[in-house]
Amino acid sequence: MKKLLTNLAFIFACTTAMIAQADYRKGYIVKLNGDTLFGFVNYQKEAVNNSTCNFKRFDIAFPVNYSPEKLKAYGIFGGKQYLSANIHGKQVFIEYLVKGEISLMYLNRSGEHFYIYSENTKLVELKSGKTLDPNDNKLYDRYKDFLSEKLKPGDYNALIQDSKLDVRSLVYLIKSYNEKSQYAFLVPERPKEKSMIMDYNLLGTNKFHIGVMGGTSFYKFSATVKDNLYFYLSNADYKWDASPVGGIFVKWNVSRTRPQWSVQTNLMYHEVSLYGFSKAVKPSNKDLMLYDDVFVDFNELKIQFLVNYSLLKSNFNILPHFGIGTSKRFSPTFLRFFEELNTTNNVVKTAEFRDIKVNSGEYVAIGGATLEYKLSDARSVFMNLDCEYGSTLIDVKDQSYYRDLELKPRGIAVNVTLGITL
Repeated sequence: MKKLLTNLAFIFACTTAMIAQADYRKGYIVKLNGDTLFGFVNYQKEAVNNSTCNFKRFDIAFPVNYSPEKLKAYGIFGGKQYLSANIHGKQVFIEYLVKGEISLMYLNRSGEHFYIYSENTKLVELKSGKTLDPNDNKLYDRYKDFLSEKLKPGDYNALIQDSKLDVRSLVYLIKSYNEKSQYAFLVPERPKEKSMIMDYNLLGTNKFHIGVMGGTSFYKFSATVKDNLYFYLSNADYKWDASPVGGIFVKWNVSRTRPQWSVQTNLMYHEVSLYGFSKAVKPSNKDLMLYDDVFVDFNELKIQFLVNYSLLKSNFNILPHFGIGTSKRFSPTFLRFFEELNTTNNVVKTAEFRDIKVNSGEYVAIGGATLEYKLSDARSVFMNLDCEYGSTLIDVKDQSYYRDLELKPRGIAVNVTLGITL
């Protein structure tokens, strides 16, 4: 049993990993010959952005990885932009903090490094100590002395002397120079560095989400037969069974053009233990009282396929959903204790029966809603409420007696679960 569950979970995880895609956003690349191609660039962690560009021309195309040796530049519209540059003998992608006639570049590797760049010149790294301009091999005592020489014409001495080797200070300085010199310039938006906890899920994408959920399932059994007939299964009063349920899920956002729609697959484990009690007078003999105790037990692995629709566009969301499910039951058992009491002589007859077969699986219709709170693009917590209506719990198709009774045994489950995307 445990081995089977482990294998199924492994297959499930591998399958979802195979379909995983990265977080692509509209952007561009500049090839070595100067051609600019527009498409989609993978929005990755900064350490990856410095070493590779993952690009595809169309949303459904296969991605291509470009190293810094293969591109001049690349960027994301409304986001970070990069230039391929040789830093200490190694080609890397470095970030534009200001992109203009005079550009400010940035590389966070073994500490923060800032560079001044203008078209067709070599990068100059700004240092608190000796600063070398490799374009004319001139050595400056401080980066501020170099900037005083570089930022001409104009008087920027006060800004230069007040500047520090940090992002805010240098961006303001180089931006002011380009702006006052009336040069075209751009300060690319810099979203905060992605967090491994909040901005990345296990599949490495915000299009597919994998997570865990667990809670309580309330299961109820009912049975009906022909009108005016007595049958202990349909006559019994069945209690709701509250038992734990839990598992994993994968949710896929269908498309950018239909962001409110998503599809979801759940793999859940559930244990059920039902009890029903029946008491009646025997129709053919009013002196006989009939008592039945009915027990149904099974463990099941459920696979659910759902379609979600998002009603709101905020961090808090309501998602009605519907779908179908199927289950595989393990060791299903049926047990009936029967007692017949003769009220005339107080004689009791007892018997035990295991004559009914519980189905090894069934199909169910599912409907419900999810209350979701979005912590980030990659992480959310939610509470899920849904109802499963089963096709049949007891196998009656091979027994003419039950067919003649028109026995319709069905189960209904109400699930309340909490979950989180991983």
